[in-house]
Amino acid sequence: MSISRALLLIASVSVISACSLQDYHHAIELTSLNNPAQAQARLSHLTPSYLADDKYNYEKDQAAFTTLQQQYRTRVSALWGNGAEQLSSPSRYIKYSNDYRSRAIIDFQAGTIEVATLAQENSQQHLKQAIEYTLLAPDAPNFIDFYTSYASQIKSTPFLYQQVRDQDGKLIKWHWRAARYASYLLKNNLQHSEQAGKQSRSVRFAMTANHNQVRMQRYQGVIQQLAQQHNVDANIVNAIIQTETGFNPYAISADGRMGLMQISAERIGATVFNQQKDQPFAPLPSYLFKIANNLDLGISYLQFVNNRYFDDITDANSRYYALLASYHVGPEQTLQVFSRDQREAIAIINGLSSYEVYQSLTGKQAQPEIQAYVYQANHHFRKLSD
Repeated sequence: MSISRALLLIASVSVISACSLQDYHHAIELTSLNNPAQAQARLSHLTPSYLADDKYNYEKDQAAFTTLQQQYRTRVSALWGNGAEQLSSPSRYIKYSNDYRSRAIIDFQAGTIEVATLAQENSQQHLKQAIEYTLLAPDAPNFIDFYTSYASQIKSTPFLYQQVRDQDGKLIKWHWRAARYASYLLKNNLQHSEQAGKQSRSVRFAMTANHNQVRMQRYQGVIQQLAQQHNVDANIVNAIIQTETGFNPYAISADGRMGLMQISAERIGATVFNQQKDQPFAPLPSYLFKIANNLDLGISYLQFVNNRYFDDITDANSRYYALLASYHVGPEQTLQVFSRDQREAIAIINGLSSYEVYQSLTGKQAQPEIQAYVYQANHHFRKLSD
């Protein structure tokens, strides 16, 4: 064997050994992230702009998030019972506090807020604190607060500002007014009930009649800017958000979709990251819960689908209906309503009037979830466009 070949063999073995050693250490680190404290420590430092720079960090971030999510669900079910109603959804935001013994449920669809605490020492005081925090909680909490009982520091305009009025009809922005309203609720609205076999105390109060419009208006600056940047009709964006979450920025679906536009990391997130942002990995929750990021991904996806799949649809209204359906189920499944062959599907769409395309997507020819989504989103779009 020549000296050069021997040196090459030694170098190759060294590289393989180094890779094996790196993989070994990586496996150990992944295992350590099964510990909730270690998982939380890793995630607590992530900023909304953080993006994993290699597969090792990405896998560790994912492992840490899975552990945190599992611990959250375990703690919630142990104290409050099992079931989807104990967790946040697109229309309800549930924030636990006081080591999971207190919680607030903001029901955006019903327009009500319920704050409750389990029976414990100083229950009344814990409930009062939970009411005050609910009223003053910041507009942009740390994403880790969605999966723990920790509370973000109160240092900005409350998320519920202009969405709740006190007993005198006044808006609540400062602690003294929140504390006064909490005392009023405890005196006049206190209820006793049972949760998963445990006694609890709670209060319930209404949101303002225009709470949906308040949230919608709050995000219009960013929506208009991004819609113009990506050449997407802002009213389509608003209609989709209204359909998906009712402008609930804290929305979390059972299947993992997050935020105002219900971004799925592995579908919409990964598509935009890979196709438009040259990022090899799907976005993390820390990225998705930042409102500007969430909107950018959703609007970028609409632009991508429109340009990649529907550019050959000649009628603008037909393209619009297809775009609505695609946001919910993807462009491939949308085109399959017309034909399994994408080119043939486009040709069929072009041979129909826009009304016939709408009828196809909201009639028996389409799956029920497509029918309902296109009907609802179009309804919201028409109201916004009037």
